[in-house]
Amino acid sequence: MCGLKQLQNYHYEAMKLRITGQTYKKIADQVNKKAQTVNNWFNNDKLFQEEYEDLKEELRAKNKDKLLDLTAEAIEALSRNLNCNNPHAEINAAKEILNRVGIEEKTKVEEETTLTNASEIDVTFSRSSDK
Repeated sequence: MCGLKQLQNYHYEAMKLRITGQTYKKIADQVNKKAQTVNNWFNNDKLFQEEYEDLKEELRAKNKDKLLDLTAEAIEALSRNLNCNNPHAEINAAKEILNRVGIEEKTKVEEETTLTNASEIDVTFSRSSDK
């Protein structure tokens, strides 16, 4: 089988549609090609595959940059949860922070919360080794 020598705009449109989760059949309908042709592009054509991988890598890099831009807000949200007067949320936030800074959870922590009256909450923790 002879591979593509040059990609056209509809090839790039097919790539974008596939990234959004479209099937080969739906892509074929959108770019006015047969589903088997679209299938061949994605599975057999080296030039198309290389461009498709480049496009996916470019999108991954952009999304990583977006996530990095949200880091400060995410840290602030965790910080708020550390002091929210909800023991379960506070523990989860603390565990998440510790996990993110590389302090792995070595033991399983089980939490039991008991409501003794409307103004007091008793929290009991028990630890058991996961290993």
